[in-house]
Amino acid sequence: MRTLLAALLALPTLVISLPAAPVSPEAQAEPVSPEAQVDLASPEAVTETLEAEPSTSTSGPRPVVYRFVLHDSMIDPATAFYFARAYARAEAADADAVIVDIDTPGGRVDSCIQVRNRIFESEIPTYAYITHWAISAGSLIALSTDRIYMGPNSSIGGSQPVTSTGEGVDEAVNEKITSILRSEVRATMREQQHRDPERWDDLEYQILLAEAFITPPENDIISVYASPEVACSVGELLTLDWDEAVRERIATGRCETLDDVLTAIGLEGAEVREVELTWSEKLARLLSTTMVSSILLMIGLGGLYLEFKTPGLGLPGAIGLFALMLYFFGAYLADLSTVMEPLLVVTGFVLLAAEIFIIPGFGVAGLAGITCIILGLLMALVRLPPPEFEFSMIYIDGAVQTVAVGLVLLVIAVILLAKYLPRTSLWRLLELEPAVIGGQTPPIPAGSKIKDVSRLEGKEGVAVTDLRPAGKVEIDGDPFDVVTQGEFISAGTPVRVLQAVGARIVVVKR
Repeated sequence: MRTLLAALLALPTLVISLPAAPVSPEAQAEPVSPEAQVDLASPEAVTETLEAEPSTSTSGPRPVVYRFVLHDSMIDPATAFYFARAYARAEAADADAVIVDIDTPGGRVDSCIQVRNRIFESEIPTYAYITHWAISAGSLIALSTDRIYMGPNSSIGGSQPVTSTGEGVDEAVNEKITSILRSEVRATMREQQHRDPERWDDLEYQILLAEAFITPPENDIISVYASPEVACSVGELLTLDWDEAVRERIATGRCETLDDVLTAIGLEGAEVREVELTWSEKLARLLSTTMVSSILLMIGLGGLYLEFKTPGLGLPGAIGLFALMLYFFGAYLADLSTVMEPLLVVTGFVLLAAEIFIIPGFGVAGLAGITCIILGLLMALVRLPPPEFEFSMIYIDGAVQTVAVGLVLLVIAVILLAKYLPRTSLWRLLELEPAVIGGQTPPIPAGSKIKDVSRLEGKEGVAVTDLRPAGKVEIDGDPFDVVTQGEFISAGTPVRVLQAVGARIVVVKR
């Protein structure tokens, strides 16, 4: 044991006394001074030497590329929110590039422009990989990227505007929308040329082709790169396949796979991270479609109308409030709405209530209330453009269409309800009966010929006081406390009893 311990203690001495490595003749020729030996032996000198010498290792951190998937779905407000969230993640990760994987038939133009604006806001190089087709609004998104790469048998173009039902729009509206779209395409391509002077080989020619995506040209467009071949014939909407798009310099190249795109942009072997749709974005996509939003708007306003006709927080009001909550919740999930829009709508309803119950007639408060409601409903579906792009009606076209469809459906529903609902037993089930102390209803006036209030239905009388909406009327010489359906009726106006249940008598103008 002592022998082993002695050997271990002697080991450092043996190591230190080992002969040094042979020195080259060149090193022997230039002796080092003692001062230099001390400097080289110091830790600071060693650290500086290591930092000064570049690493001989060729391996470094893998580049990171984010892949945004735009497949099989219409471009809508949820798409714009998805791009905003995806870019935030890519920027937080300091990504080297973004690849937008496009396979879409198009969608809402206002949402497409929001996506375009977000692409321009980012400093990360963005490339489009069209795996199948980039049609309509999808082609504008592709043109917004730094480079376009075409997948096998892919195509780009066909951006003529259609309605949400897939039908064409009338000539006047079509001319207005296509004019705006052409302007947006020109602005997009010139902005890309400003960002990257080599983006377009012949900018004015490529703009001419992109405009032919939207409206058929008035004359044949002769190919600059395959003259005298015609790139687009007169009267035909232009759609380019993957060979034609590369030939006409709309696209940079053809790529069989995503790995080929990575190789083409100089990021071969990069780590690809895909940003998937979250449940909230999928829900926002459902709730923010024109038809669903319009139906929610109709149910919301219709439910509040029924509740107003049958005072007391009952089933119609609850359904209406829930539908409006879904309307604003969908817009909030799509990053279009804040708390300001629902507050504006609530303010509008308060002003309307003040006009009906407090201020007689219909004046400033009523008009201000209606204006606040419509503005709140519209603003919940609109995202305004950034300063570098001029405002145009195309930004609010989808919102106007949604609100207009909802209001038209509401008017139709109100007409049908007013005509048929009071005749059904459901009408009595929907309203809440007023509470009566002791379970007794107010007595019928003394000397009245009417012993059963329900027999008043259909009878006619005259308003003794202003009905705002409550007041008194005279029927067959007897006074009765009544309410209207919400409208203001001045004293002396002939009225008819629409409904009489318990102590509640509802009248309308005769």
